[in-house]
Amino acid sequence: MINKKFVKILGVSLALMVSATTFAQDDINAINKKFGINFLQDSNLWDDSPADFIKRMGAKFSTTKIANGAIHTTYAKGKVLGAEIEQLRLEEIKGKVSQIDFVFFNKGDSVDGKKWTPQLQRQMKQQWETLEKSLTNLAGKSKNGYWGSGRVKNKAWIWKHDKFALWLEFKAKEFIILHITPSNSTGADNAKTALSADFDGKTNVKKDSNGDVYIQNIPMVDQGAKGYCVPATIERVLKYYNIQDVDMHKIAAICKSQVGGGTTIDSVMTDFRSVSNSFKLRMANVGSFSMNTIVAMVDKGIPVFWTLFSTEDYTKRMIENSQLRLKEDFNSYQKIIKKQEKLERKLEGPHVCLIIGYNKKSKELAVSNSWGDKFTITWVRFADAKVVGRNCFVINPR
Repeated sequence: MINKKFVKILGVSLALMVSATTFAQDDINAINKKFGINFLQDSNLWDDSPADFIKRMGAKFSTTKIANGAIHTTYAKGKVLGAEIEQLRLEEIKGKVSQIDFVFFNKGDSVDGKKWTPQLQRQMKQQWETLEKSLTNLAGKSKNGYWGSGRVKNKAWIWKHDKFALWLEFKAKEFIILHITPSNSTGADNAKTALSADFDGKTNVKKDSNGDVYIQNIPMVDQGAKGYCVPATIERVLKYYNIQDVDMHKIAAICKSQVGGGTTIDSVMTDFRSVSNSFKLRMANVGSFSMNTIVAMVDKGIPVFWTLFSTEDYTKRMIENSQLRLKEDFNSYQKIIKKQEKLERKLEGPHVCLIIGYNKKSKELAVSNSWGDKFTITWVRFADAKVVGRNCFVINPR
């Protein structure tokens, strides 16, 4: 839940869109009351440190590192501008707040079930109407425009002030997102959709003395309770390649994720390949699932998308072995896991994660799941991976 402190802060940033650059405290309090949450400690959000902002929110955030900064995310329930919020994202660049995103209605978090109904469509429309009315009441008439570029460009309603811009982005049956940026930004500026020419994945590969080889600096994206393992995992890799503002909600739309989550691998390969040119990337199957294949990709600094049946037995062993790795002498650890029984293959818990490393000595793979920071890197026996695994693909820099 968003606490009362959080609820008293949001209104101020949007308030600055309506009136003069500097507000009297009475003006700030009045706008806070309209919004139901606070947002600023003064009239300038863009000189705030992320730590100060997060402290004011009173909520737990997860952090995703990006070039020159980070993205901080929290899942929290409450009302902003009269509409239910699902997620809050704070972007920082060079130690200062650079963008705020409020994710409202979306098919991953807001909808139970597998099909859209007229009632759900009305609910989404009502949320948009509530937000549009609240923002118009607060900031005057909006202008029509777009957020993003290429296949990730969507219609947006825009309210501007000399220090702030508000972009209410809407995609039917997919999501409603409110972006708050400096007033001089444009919709196209807010999407970095090209791979930097100087990207070199090999610089992210770390080799430890015990034989562990793994890719560092892959951002964590927490998919939350929804079945967005595919979109969240793709978002992680795009951010690793320094491609911004292509989040899991937009990837879910591209990949035709189901209501509440769930994406078929065939859909991912077909639909995402069609837009990968915009990112200067190439999607491809990696062929046979072998240690040599994984080694070749990891040594280049290219994370491997792995589809598997994440069964209860597999997940339990993954967690226990990863914890055991931290406690035991590595030679003793190798002897212990070598004696473990073979897992039973069960067709349950379809899932996608990343393979980001290997250890030839212990015959293990390093995997990373979109479940939060604790799952940034865990280790699984290659023998177990062969039992639960399905196939692999990569998104390659061109």
